[in-house]
Amino acid sequence: MPAIGPQIRDRAALEQLWVAERQVEDDWSKVYDETYDELQPAYRLYKHKVACLVEAYWRRTGGRILDVGCGTGAVLRILAQRGVPQSYLTGLDISPEMVDLSRKKLPEAGFAASPIELFTTTASYGVIYFCGSLHHMPDLKLVIAKLAELLQPGGVVVVCEPNEDWMFQNLWWNRAVRLAIPMWFYWRWRNRVRINRIRSLTGALSEPPHHVHIRASDLAALFGVGFKSELLQTDFPITRLFEGVVTEDGRTLRWLRGLDRLCGRWFPMRGGSLESVYIRL
Repeated sequence: MPAIGPQIRDRAALEQLWVAERQVEDDWSKVYDETYDELQPAYRLYKHKVACLVEAYWRRTGGRILDVGCGTGAVLRILAQRGVPQSYLTGLDISPEMVDLSRKKLPEAGFAASPIELFTTTASYGVIYFCGSLHHMPDLKLVIAKLAELLQPGGVVVVCEPNEDWMFQNLWWNRAVRLAIPMWFYWRWRNRVRINRIRSLTGALSEPPHHVHIRASDLAALFGVGFKSELLQTDFPITRLFEGVVTEDGRTLRWLRGLDRLCGRWFPMRGGSLESVYIRL
């Protein structure tokens, strides 16, 4: 078993982690859309890419689609916009607040507020996907066992996770670029009111200790036969360069895209900003 987070043997300890996770996600629900889906241009593009990937697999497998850790339903909404019937979509999230927000966007889809380990249903799924949520699960062996129950024959599990190696590699790169391109500080200052509002609503939120970003090699060891890994990139090659810059102005977004592409030429990188991993069970 790869070292990708603690494997919880004590049920009481596992339930405590679920309670902590639920509280964090409930708090984030207050500003999640504003922070990410509406104001972070790179994050929107990432969600769109994930939805296109899931849709492509669904058109091969058919059946229902399950979003594990659906949050406020951003990927599910894109899938519905791309022609997947809402009745084929199910969103699962540990946070009741997140589920309520998703249900308002997609009233004909199915939703449940539960850890995947406790999720019960008579349905089976052609595609089950995790969009940046697998590393939130405290015991991945339990998750794998549940996937085997939920997946229809010939179904596909799609895992999209931040590339752990990339994130470490770019920590100092991001800091250096922000010093070299002071416009980042300008946009932070210009949007300080909205940024402060987000901070005031979320408080001093931080990821729980069991959130450990996963390497592709660890996932290969975990899932075994049928695993394959490919890169999924948005048109922001450096997606975290403007993290914390909130804006919905179209002209500003176009300027940021151009600057991001220019930075990509100045500072070429190995690999991609986001890693998409597909697993067939």
